[in-house]
Amino acid sequence: AALIAPSKDFLESIEDVEDYEYAAYCETTRVVMDELEKGENSHYAPYLHYLTMIDPYGTPASWSSEGFSLLMSLLVDDSDEQVLPPYAMLNVDSWSYYCDGDSNDEMAERMILALDQ
Repeated sequence: AALIAPSKDFLESIEDVEDYEYAAYCETTRVVMDELEKGENSHYAPYLHYLTMIDPYGTPASWSSEGFSLLMSLLVDDSDEQVLPPYAMLNVDSWSYYCDGDSNDEMAERMILALDQ
């Protein structure tokens, strides 16, 4: 069953997003984490509750670094230009590297993986 949020309930970024490939993932994860900290006081609590219930550990973003690198190598052409989606997929390693996130934060890891679905 799909959960569709009314457009009035879309999360807005807390910062202006720079135009680079991981910015949207970084900002979305940060906004969701900020809203999760509010718990039931968050306007988005029903939607966030759903995100915490889904099992995110089947997506490529949850694979080992080696497995993820193998997948990404299959998505590029001979000039290392990515020619197949998904583009700029975020995994826990890229969360730490590109987003300056804490790679030991288990809830952030779950949200990165859930948002990647």
